[in-house]
Amino acid sequence: MVTVEEKKGISKNKKIQTMGIIFLVIIGFLAGAFLVISANWNQHNTIKKTLTHEYTNVSVQEAYELYNTDDSLLIIDARGCKCSYNHGHIPGAVHISDINDTSYSKIYNPNQDKDILLYNGGSWESLQIAAERFYNTTYGKIYCMIGGFTAWNTEGFPVSNRT
Repeated sequence: MVTVEEKKGISKNKKIQTMGIIFLVIIGFLAGAFLVISANWNQHNTIKKTLTHEYTNVSVQEAYELYNTDDSLLIIDARGCKCSYNHGHIPGAVHISDINDTSYSKIYNPNQDKDILLYNGGSWESLQIAAERFYNTTYGKIYCMIGGFTAWNTEGFPVSNRT
């Protein structure tokens, strides 16, 4: 026969076992959540790193060399205002006011395999956005001109104001 003290001991052991199981379940849940969050964080950072390494930054001098040597180079003026383009641009450049589907489709041909030279007024962030938008195409290499049109003009390289 089981005494009252033995019943209390069994009951206490069951409580401890139950608490231990609950504790292990909570730890397992937290560890699983941490792994999911960590995997998503790494995936996000990997995507960003991939996008930012799919184009080449070039100096104004390197851009000028491309301009002179690559006859099929597609030059894109990504400055926001058409008035800036009308005031002066790299000869042969195509202006797009923003990188959206409407302006993008004016020059996009999925069968083209041309290299692209992108420039803007000098804002690094907007140039990166433009480059990332063009990366997801069948175009060839993408070059981002550091310093934008201002640096090009300062160097005394050819400028056109014909539209």
